[in-house]
Amino acid sequence: MLLPLRSPAMRAATVVVFLAGCVLPAYGRTTVIRQLGTAPLLGPSSSTAMMREHVEQNQSILRQAALKSGLTAAQFEQLNQAIATSHVQWVTVPRHLTVMTWRSGKHVYVIRDVKIPPQVRGWEVDLKQRHTTLAVYLPAACGNLSYVRRARAVAVASHPAKTKTVAAIVMPTSTSPSPLTPAAVPVAPAATAVVAPESQPAALAEAPASSAGSGHSPIGEIVAAAGAIAGGIALLGGGGGGGGGAGPCSP
Repeated sequence: MLLPLRSPAMRAATVVVFLAGCVLPAYGRTTVIRQLGTAPLLGPSSSTAMMREHVEQNQSILRQAALKSGLTAAQFEQLNQAIATSHVQWVTVPRHLTVMTWRSGKHVYVIRDVKIPPQVRGWEVDLKQRHTTLAVYLPAACGNLSYVRRARAVAVASHPAKTKTVAAIVMPTSTSPSPLTPAAVPVAPAATAVVAPESQPAALAEAPASSAGSGHSPIGEIVAAAGAIAGGIALLGGGGGGGGGAGPCSP
């Protein structure tokens, strides 16, 4: 028996079929959206100023979508501040999104693991967390709050490896010790002794050398000179002994 369409049993069966065909696949595989704008959250925007106006007019809807999608209240305020000060980027929205929100009447819904059509343009705001970055997108065609969660690259300070310097000791390659050879010492030539001639007495030095033609011998001249010197000494001694006699040098 066929049940009327308006009966409670038919309505329950319709809800079950809808959930089985629409909601359950979203948990088992990627949800593919072929066209944006059929269930907009904020509505289409043709400029950044229009997008900011839609955000201001739909604060309660946007907040509900943000909290349902997994953003915290602080992150929602950070998103609002970035939009209000135009700290947004005009980009091509990635096709594969972690989360996308949409609205039907006054109710906000969340779809996870979504694939959208290519070349969708929109605005991006990056919300940085400790280990991840939430790239939040507002597509221009619908304003459906979406985001992609990315892992942040953590910069690790590189410390140079400690090196130890070791002094190298070079050993001789010869295995047997070489005999020690004393260093050659230069030998100075022997000094030639120069003997100065002994000085002769002045009387002998002034004596004329003997000549071959003279009849006197050198010995006789020396004896005669010695006798003259002795006579002079005796004369000087006798003059000093006579007290009253006049000497040869007296006046």
